[in-house]
Parts: sequence; structure tokens; C-alpha cells
Amino acid sequence: MSTWRDVRARLERSSILYGFPLALVFTAIAVPLRWFLDPWLGNSYPLVTLYGAVAAAVWLGGRGAGILAAASGYFATQYLFIEPRGSFVFPDAASFVGLLAYLVTSAIVIGLGNEMRSARRTAQKRDELLRTTLGNIGDAVVTTDLSDRVMSMNPAAE
Repeated sequence: MSTWRDVRARLERSSILYGFPLALVFTAIAVPLRWFLDPWLGNSYPLVTLYGAVAAAVWLGGRGAGILAAASGYFATQYLFIEPRGSFVFPDAASFVGLLAYLVTSAIVIGLGNEMRSARRTAQKRDELLRTTLGNIGDAVVTTDLSDRVMSMNPAAE
């Protein structure tokens, strides 16, 4: 029987093993999507598709994956969609301000996503503790919802 620490360690390892490649996959989806929208958007909203990639990466892979998606997505977008296209230069102050706005917005998305991820893990831990506790109580315990439908019962109640 594995302990919660074993499960947690496995989840953390899987985040490292799968989170970073997933971040690159999400970025690899967001950049061609922006390329597809280029005839309609032109030079406007060059980073619009990256926010979804950053959010998905942080949700599935954690903070590091979100940072990787934000950085790799920005470099690809800077080269492909921000004037002058095909270079990594900042021709004017507006491009630099756009970078700062993107960094702040991405940081907020990453921070909120990481907090949601942490809250989800905490809820999973509490759920597991509650299930283990209820399963090992010697007395019969039956839980119901607000409509009095039986949601679960421990072995003693069965």
C-alpha cells in the first residue's frame, strides 16, 4: 500500500517529466494558431494565443512549465509576429512596454494557476485522509447529499 507521500512524489515527478514537454506542445499549438489568425489580426494582438498555452501548461505541469511556455512562446512570437518580423530587436518603446505587459500578465496567470494547482492537491490530500478515516472507523458511517441520497458508506455500514 503506497502512502500519500509516495503518491505526492510520483505526481511531482510526473510534473517534471511531462509538464515541460507539454508546455512546449501547448506553445507549438498556440504559435501556429496565431499564424492561422495572422491574415485577420496582422500586427495586432501578437501574443493573444499564448495566454491559453501558459494557463494549460501551469495547470498540468506547474510553475516551471508555465514559465517555459511563456518564455518560449514569447520568443517565437517576437520573431514571427512582432515588427520587424524575422528579428529579435525592440524597434521602439512600445515593443518593450508590450513585453513588460506580457510578462506581468503571464506572471499573474502563472501565479493564479499555481495557486489553483496547490489548492487542488490540498483538496486531494484532505479527500484521501477523509476516505481513509471513514473507511477505518468501526461504527457504521453513511454520507448523504442534500437530497438524502446515499453518497458513500464505510464497510461497517455495508
